[in-house]
Amino acid sequence: MHRPLLALLFAALLAPTLAAADPVQMAEVAPETRQQSRAVPATIEVDRDVRLGASYVVESLTVSVGQRVLLQEHDLEAGWSGRVADREAVRASMAPGERTVVIDAILRGKGTGEFAWLSQHSLEVSSLCEVELLRGTTTRVDVRIVRRAGPFADFHEGIQVECSAAVKLD
Repeated sequence: MHRPLLALLFAALLAPTLAAADPVQMAEVAPETRQQSRAVPATIEVDRDVRLGASYVVESLTVSVGQRVLLQEHDLEAGWSGRVADREAVRASMAPGERTVVIDAILRGKGTGEFAWLSQHSLEVSSLCEVELLRGTTTRVDVRIVRRAGPFADFHEGIQVECSAAVKLD
């Protein structure tokens, strides 16, 4: 078959379907939908968990999306349990879409006595976390700074910044 003939056949088959659609009704729905899509943002919630042990201090922790800083904290110190005390999650409204969460942290050793030298060393760690923010929902981003190394490992070994994201069901 020739292309023009095929196009005419295709148009003839679709004509009854297109004629049945009510253009007035379609025009009334479209502006509302566009207005709702602009009015309903997505929400991002950032929580952090630091499990480094008593030998480290988080000098600074910054979590950002693009140019927007969502969280900035200084001198997070772990107690005897090795965990930083629980703090409230940070929430912010943003436009929906795919985003990259950037996590930057500066860690410093915390030593006394024979291990006082540890306090003079610092280490920068960072990570990226890809998230998709959905309109009208809350996406929770969990940031964890952990040390997964044995007691005889070097200062910088086994330190990781982990990130996970999930849509929160309210």
